[in-house]
Amino acid sequence: MSKKILVLEPSTTTQAIITNKLKKSEYEAVFETSGIKFLVTMYNTSPTAVLINAKTLNPKSTELVRLIKSVDRLRKIPVGVYTTGDFSFESHYMRNTGTDMFIHFNPEDFIEKLN
Repeated sequence: MSKKILVLEPSTTTQAIITNKLKKSEYEAVFETSGIKFLVTMYNTSPTAVLINAKTLNPKSTELVRLIKSVDRLRKIPVGVYTTGDFSFESHYMRNTGTDMFIHFNPEDFIEKLN
């Protein structure tokens, strides 16, 4: 049985890359494209971990992480935020939101960062 990772990612191209990279691992990605649907799915399924695209809007990724970390049922689920482009101040971002890890998306080392 695979471990489920809930991923908030609107791009079908990035979804395909993540799915392909996880094929030979113990993880299976479940995707949502909307922040609200993402939160509902997270609450209802309690995934092994979640990944959020740093550029997510409505709600912003910072708001999502803070909300997740404030809900008793969700706070113990590891939260990773990733970017597929330039992003500055990830250490500051992590400190201010409670993010467990920040990943600069590189398909070659994606699995290493998850483990």
